[in-house]
Amino acid sequence: MGELYNCKDPAVWRSVFALYSDVVEEKTTTSKGRKAGKLSALDKWYQEELPRAISGRTEKYLTHAELVQLMEWKLTRGKFRPTLQQMVRSNSSDAVEACTRKAFKLLPDISAAIAEISKLKAVGPATASAVLVAGAPQLST
Repeated sequence: MGELYNCKDPAVWRSVFALYSDVVEEKTTTSKGRKAGKLSALDKWYQEELPRAISGRTEKYLTHAELVQLMEWKLTRGKFRPTLQQMVRSNSSDAVEACTRKAFKLLPDISAAIAEISKLKAVGPATASAVLVAGAPQLST
């Protein structure tokens, strides 16, 4: 796995990315409980619907409901931490929209954009990166 992270060949990365939906499907079928039914739907929302919603706005930003759902998507994919879900809900709608709006305006300075979104409660660099990729997918290519 370490070799992959050091690989600079875009073709290798594209071939790995091509396996993404198969990996999500496998995780969905091997997950237990609530995660099993939610992962596919949440991943479809994150991969398709959220980017469309963000790009359809005059200025890019996330709503409070979108940030809460993005956190649910993130936690469904990995270790469930209910405290994070509660903390992200405690952000005001105004704060979420203001921070994410400012972050998208800071692009292409990714570090500054991540720092801005990370000002929100329960949002660290990983979640901030997920926000930016959903709203500016060209950053991930």
